[in-house]
Amino acid sequence: MIRKVTICSCALASVLFAGLASADSSTAPQSPEDFTAKKARILQKMDDREKKMAQRRDESRACITAAQNNDDLRACWKTTHHGKHWKHLKQADEAQGQPAK
Repeated sequence: MIRKVTICSCALASVLFAGLASADSSTAPQSPEDFTAKKARILQKMDDREKKMAQRRDESRACITAAQNNDDLRACWKTTHHGKHWKHLKQADEAQGQPAK
């Protein structure tokens, strides 16, 4: 029984070691063209995200500027922030003695 366990563990260890060795050898160094393309993709993603964030900021600012009362502000927060701040607005109203909606 002990011999079978030893043989199985040795076989498993050799299979795992062979798998790790082949994984290391398959990773070839990147060429300068691959690196340049990767860098360009990352920079493009950053630019796209910054544009999207600026658009959301402008929409939020326009909505809040146009708000005439607390209900309008709540509507802005719900639509532009997907309701994340709803709980905080509700707590702020309750702290000021206004009924929570």
